[in-house]
Formats: sequence, structure tokens, C-alpha cells
Amino acid sequence: MGLFASVDRAVRDYLNKAIVSYAQDYVARQPNSETERWLLLPYRVRVKEMMAALIRTAEWLNVKQHLLTLGSNAQPVQLHCVPDNFSIPESKKFAAYIFDDEVSAKNPADAGKLHIVASFGVVTDLQIRRHLGNFEAAEVYSAPWGFYAAVPASGMQCVYLPRCINSLVMQSRLSGAISWLAERAPEITRLAMRRSQILRLASEPGNTLRGRKTGMGRA
Repeated sequence: MGLFASVDRAVRDYLNKAIVSYAQDYVARQPNSETERWLLLPYRVRVKEMMAALIRTAEWLNVKQHLLTLGSNAQPVQLHCVPDNFSIPESKKFAAYIFDDEVSAKNPADAGKLHIVASFGVVTDLQIRRHLGNFEAAEVYSAPWGFYAAVPASGMQCVYLPRCINSLVMQSRLSGAISWLAERAPEITRLAMRRSQILRLASEPGNTLRGRKTGMGRA
């Protein structure tokens, strides 16, 4: 009887947590006053509001000083926001050059970043591949929280969080993404190291590797 009682309690606890999690996620996806306020803002102002919310959410999820702990490693991350769908040029330009900026960083040793892009609107597989700038080589994985994409040859990595219509959605999606990444920590770290090595080589005096040869992408 003791064994059956323990199993029953475990099942009930799991179901209760699942119901609570589902309820929180469902509520988060519903438009609220924050969603309505963001919708009324111009893109540049909306991006600032979204970035402030994303930074707070990331810190709450233990992303400290642009570092995310994955396993035994501290993975550098860079946060970005897109104020509408990726299909709108005026919107996607806010994240269009994130990989270019990585290549032109003053200190290449700080490269090898995992980029995290929170989009107010939708993002598609096709748009992600174009954003990475290497359509055929890009690997895109879909999950309930959004997408993870990488180009193994160059080490480029990016997490896409679509439909972040308010800070509650951001929290739900980013939390899910971090859990997903943690389960794949060795692969994330390996790609980050490859990216750092490539950018370091590209920055050496006399090296003419630039642009897409170093794995840069554009939206």
C-alpha cells in the first residue's frame, strides 16, 4: 500500500504542476495592459520597452552580466528585440546585423556568443535561415517556446522567442529555452568555442576573412 500511495502522490503532484504551468502559460499568452501599451508605441520606443522587460526577465532567470550558466560553463549571451514580425523590414532591421557586430567586436576573445532574439511578432523557419545568412548549412530546431538555430561550420547560434507580446510571455518562453539549452550544454559550448576561434583568426593582422566568410548573416 505504501508503494501505491507514493506513486499516487507523485502522479498527483506531477498533474498539479502541469496544470499550474499550463494555466500560467495560457494566461501569459493573453493580451494584457502591457500588450496594449506596446501596440500603441512606435517601433523604437517599443524596442526599448521590450529590451527593459527582457533584461529583467533574463536577470530573474540568473543570466548575470551577459552570462548564462550551462552545465559547468558560463556561456556569453547577447539580448535583442524585434518590435513586430520578422517579415516586416522596418521591424527586423533591429536584429539584422547582430552577427556582423560580433565579427567587428574590438575584443574577439569575447565572441562566441549565443544570441537571444525576442520578437513581438512571428518568426518562421525560412526567415531564420535568411537571418543566419547560410540557408543550406543552418540547422533550425523548433520547440514550444520558439526556435534554436545554428550554423555548425561557423559556430553561429541564436535563440528566437516569437510572439513575446508582454513580459509574462517573455518569461515563459525564455525559461523554456534555458531549460532546453541546459540539456544540450556540451554542444552549445562546443559551437561557442568554434565561433570564438574563427573570429579570432579573422581579426588577425593581414587576414582578409570578412563578411560571410566568417559566418555573418543578415535578415
